[in-house]
Order: sequence, then structure tokens, then C-alpha cells
Amino acid sequence: QPEIIRLEQNYRSTRTILEAANRVIDHNDDRMGKHLWTEGEKGEPIRLFSAFNAEEEAEFVIARIHDWIGQGGKPSDCAVLYRSNAQSRVFEQVLLREEIPYRVYGGLRFFERAEIKDAMAYLRLMHNPHDDTAFERVVNVPARGIGEQTVNRVREHARSHGQSLGQAATEMVAQGGLSARAGSAVPLRSRPRSRTPSAASSLPHSPRVGQSCSSRWTHRMLAPASPPRAFWEPTSKR
Repeated sequence: QPEIIRLEQNYRSTRTILEAANRVIDHNDDRMGKHLWTEGEKGEPIRLFSAFNAEEEAEFVIARIHDWIGQGGKPSDCAVLYRSNAQSRVFEQVLLREEIPYRVYGGLRFFERAEIKDAMAYLRLMHNPHDDTAFERVVNVPARGIGEQTVNRVREHARSHGQSLGQAATEMVAQGGLSARAGSAVPLRSRPRSRTPSAASSLPHSPRVGQSCSSRWTHRMLAPASPPRAFWEPTSKR
């Protein structure tokens, strides 16, 4: 008979947390018996909050952190655990609104992901077709056969004619100044921009953005999943 050694001592959680965990584990009849314990302090009682939706959940959690900091607590003493990447966005939005600095462990912040920056660049172009920084970011995202040589020709045309990159690309397409492949690819960005104001001008901002992002190139761009992340932790302002 092999000897069973149970690793039951916990060095991280309080007794209150472990007692709750033991109660949950007790309901699993298929699990090998184990009783978690710690020499640490009892800790505060567990508080249960049932949120109506993700936004209300984030508001509640960040309000508790805000109260903690207001009472002299350190932001670095706070952490939020979540199970999926999709949950981070609403927390980050509330943190940014409340001006509470934070750090994401195990991955990038939501608004620092490449696909989110790409989507934001498309939206900036829809709002301002002369945004050269946004144009350069997404001119070939997703890949549509526009290489660096073509982009350099657009830059040179824009510089010599005092135009934005979007204006230069549109003019070069009209004049046949780009190859057939590049010429057929460039309008993929300009058509949604020209179509959006008339098609969605009467919509509220969220449906308008949703309609704009439903085009085939943006849908492809948002498809890749980013690696899972463990948790974010607020940090002190610098």
C-alpha cells in the first residue's frame, strides 16, 4: 500500500477563506479527503455580492478599492482575480475612469493589445480620414498586399502635394499611380469611412461603432485570442 501524503497546510489564505473552501470541497464526494488549514490569522468575513451584469460587478469591486485607498491603504495591496480575458475590459475601464493606476500580470492591458489598437486606429480614421498615424498602423492590417515600397510612394506623394496619407492614397488610386493589386486594396479602408457617416449618422455611438466594426476586415482583425492572464494589481501613481 503506497503512503498518501496530503499537502494541507496553506501559507497564503486566511482561516476564514480556507474554512469556506473546505465547506465547498466537502460537497464533492469523488474527491480524496483533505482538510486545508493555516497558522495564519482568521481574517475578515467573506462578503458576497451578486451583480446584475459585468459593469455593476466592476463598479462594486473598484469602489471597494477606491475606499481602501481613501482610508490610507496602498494600491499595491489590492488585486482582482478573474477567469477569462473578456472580464478585464470592464475593470480596466472603471480603473481608468477613477484614475487608479494598475498593472496586468500574465498578459497585456486590454487597450494595449495589438488587435484593440488596430480597431481604435480604424475608428480614428472613420472620425478623421487625415489621421496619418492611424493610416500607417492599419494600411496593411489585415494583410492586403500593400508593402513598404507602396507605402513609401504614398508618403512621397503626400509630402510633395501637401496631403494626408489617406488623401494621397485615394488620389494615386484615381490616377492609376499604384499597382493594380495595391490600387484594389487601398479602397478597403476608404469605403467604410465614406459610408459610415451617411449610413450610421443617426445611430447612438455604440451601435454606430458596432456597425463600423462588423465589416469583414475588422472582423478578421479581432478574431485572434490573446494569451490568458492571471490578474491585475493596482499600483501607486508615479
